[in-house]
Amino acid sequence: APNNTNSTTAPNNPNNTTAPNNPNNTPLNNMNPGVEVMEVEPNDDVATATRFEPNDTLVGTTADNDNDFWAVDLVAGSVLEIELTEVQLVGTMYVDLVDPTGDVPERTVGGDEGDTRQFFIPSSGTWIVRLTDLTTGFTNYEITTRVLTPNVSTDYEPPGFLDGDLNDYAVDIYSYTAGSDATVRAGVTADRSPVLSDMDAMLIVYSPGRGLIALNDDADAMTVDPEVTYEQASGRTYWIVVDAVYLAPGGDNSYTLASELQ
Repeated sequence: APNNTNSTTAPNNPNNTTAPNNPNNTPLNNMNPGVEVMEVEPNDDVATATRFEPNDTLVGTTADNDNDFWAVDLVAGSVLEIELTEVQLVGTMYVDLVDPTGDVPERTVGGDEGDTRQFFIPSSGTWIVRLTDLTTGFTNYEITTRVLTPNVSTDYEPPGFLDGDLNDYAVDIYSYTAGSDATVRAGVTADRSPVLSDMDAMLIVYSPGRGLIALNDDADAMTVDPEVTYEQASGRTYWIVVDAVYLAPGGDNSYTLASELQ
């Protein structure tokens, strides 16, 4: 994350704060209420993925280290929630949200029954929900999907820092309107000593009506902390989104968001 030594000690900077988690993102009232969709074999790669609609429940069976692929069209600026509502297995399984274009790194939710997390959708198009089963034998599963309206917070704007966490497995979205043209350098620190966070963070900058501005997973090969640099335009609204490649169930998913104007 950017060095921001002044922010840690300057009491007159209103952007230096420890904020509560954003309110829960809420379901889109005008969306498809959802139905159960059975997998259609073969669905072992992107090309053969079983199609579903937002808010559908996905029902399938895997066998002997199988992968199941599901495809859905999503709109930029929304939030997708994935919940493993039923898992019948003894072994290891996990679910990834995959951008087929490769522009967005894969993001993971754990493979135990009841595991739930949210993902910010930075671009419109087809997205893949991929289930990977690392066991031998048959596994029955059920995945509930929900498309949510983002609830944004106004607790933060550059420059400054803010402490938060994703222990509720949501995404944190901070909205601000730029007061001037400037270059912004922003980063999330989640991998810190002496105790390492269990969170592999992703940082997304999005502008409603204009789309994806910047996205990063790892600032360099030596860290899993993300960092972005972008140009803000006076009067334009930006969302700084703290998401993650991986969140540890029951672990420490805390972070510090810091930024500076250059």
